[in-house]
Amino acid sequence: MASKKVRKCRVRECTTESSGRLFSFPRNQEYFQKWVENLQIPPTQDLRTHNAFVCIKHFERSAVGVKKLKAHAVPTLHLGECSLF
Repeated sequence: MASKKVRKCRVRECTTESSGRLFSFPRNQEYFQKWVENLQIPPTQDLRTHNAFVCIKHFERSAVGVKKLKAHAVPTLHLGECSLF
């Protein structure tokens, strides 16, 4: 029996897992780069975008749609202090 993979938020110190609302990195290279910069992911780190997620706690309410993020959403909130939630 295969175990279910646990998805985790990519933001440092954030403990949100599969039970939370998680969003995949954007395919658009410009916005992908903004996410990487905001999350302070070093360029030397191998980022597997098919398995990298950021939880809803890191986005402004105006950036979140009913089922997905709005087109130009970038994580800007609690980028390293998520454990305060």
